Amino acid sequence: MEAAVRIAGPLDGTYRAWCPALPGCAVYGHSRREAVARIRQAVRGYLEHLDVALPRELARRLPAPRQGKGQHQPGKATCYT
Repeated sequence: MEAAVRIAGPLDGTYRAWCPALPGCAVYGHSRREAVARIRQAVRGYLEHLDVALPRELARRLPAPRQGKGQHQPGKATCYT
């Protein structure tokens, strides 16, 4: 499974990344690299919230989940549903 993402920017010094297939799954970053890292984290969190088993190939490419799952931390990826 692959999740297509869109990246726009820089606009006002930030990049925006979102996954059209996952409504409300959008993040920002101060660089393209940061936006890509955050959208990967957001997609993983979104799918975990839906309780969807991640295919092994996709899970390998996404970052490991953070401690304190479900808690918003400033500057971290967030999905709005």
